[in-house]
Amino acid sequence: MFSSDMTVDVDSAESKELQREFQLRYLWYWSLSSWSFCRILLCCCSSLQYQFSSHLVNEIAPKHLTGLFGSCHQLFVTIGALITVLIALIIPYEVSQKYARDTVLWRISFGVPLILVVLQAALLLLVYRHESPSFYATKEDKEGTVAALNKIYADESDAEQVYNEITGGTDGSSETQPSGSLYSRYKQAFWIGLILPALQQLTGINAIMFYSHTIFASQMKEKLVRIINIIVMATNVIFTVISTFTSDKLGRRVLLIGGSIGCGIGLFLAGLGASKTREGVHETTPFVVLFDFAIFFFIASFGLSHGPICWLYMSEILPLQWMGYGTASSWVFTNIVGLSVPALLRNIKAFTYEIFFICMCFSTVYVFAFIKETKGLTKREIMKLFESKGDETAKGLEP
Repeated sequence: MFSSDMTVDVDSAESKELQREFQLRYLWYWSLSSWSFCRILLCCCSSLQYQFSSHLVNEIAPKHLTGLFGSCHQLFVTIGALITVLIALIIPYEVSQKYARDTVLWRISFGVPLILVVLQAALLLLVYRHESPSFYATKEDKEGTVAALNKIYADESDAEQVYNEITGGTDGSSETQPSGSLYSRYKQAFWIGLILPALQQLTGINAIMFYSHTIFASQMKEKLVRIINIIVMATNVIFTVISTFTSDKLGRRVLLIGGSIGCGIGLFLAGLGASKTREGVHETTPFVVLFDFAIFFFIASFGLSHGPICWLYMSEILPLQWMGYGTASSWVFTNIVGLSVPALLRNIKAFTYEIFFICMCFSTVYVFAFIKETKGLTKREIMKLFESKGDETAKGLEP
């Protein structure tokens, strides 16, 4: 009887253990699936929000402040990244991975953005409920267009001037135009809208942002890594602020050319410094200093140019229905860079930076050859600038 009871107890214990293991596996797979789905949904929603908000900001900003407001859009993105890094400081770096998973502190990183999202939705639903003047103009709603312009411009003469510019002819954004005709007229703008976001990602910015902890951890102690990451984010914010106040003075084209050259110099020096630095040896050498300086120089150049100017320029030159192509191009190259960089750093190490340096050489040439200056121009004037005048189809579609 004793032996039989022991057998039943053992079988029962094994059954409970198997049941518990099954539950844990099910919970793990469910959590992983939910996390993956939410990440994909978040990426899609954030890209759409970025795309439409940049276009809306461009349409509702006063003509002489489009550069300022467009750059502010990217500025707050960089501020958000900085805040995220600062929030991460509340989790002590000494804690084990298990403690980091169990603690509630990391949830603050999700809670703060959630509060801001709810606030943004409330403002759009309750306060900023009107559309842009261009939207009302495409719907041939004169009263709506005038009302929207009067909310933007204090001087009625300025509002009237912009109204005449908007309604005086097509601005290339009308949804009623056939897509084929639209492409024939503005194909140069279309291809710039695909290539410019790709060049933004081929600066290597996300290689630095995604893997900055890994990059700096190979050269310095953990205590310094978090501080350096904060300085990197703060540098991005500072130079985005500078770009905000210079884009309407220096122009988009000048900043993009200068930024491409600056990013290229930073990447070349980073590759040189990394090639002479021994991984895992936490000592300060001239080449470590060179590498750190190069990274900060690169971040500063990016913050002045490709960071804020890319999406500002896109919202200026592309009709609304084409903005999705630019966003898709950006995400494709973001994933290509993000997925390939770990393998590149592992196999070719310092030469990874030189690959991005070559991309910046191409970027400089491309911007110099094809990017046109748009500062101080209305949407209609910009679309006229990019119109394919030599195209016979386009000539037949002149407004």
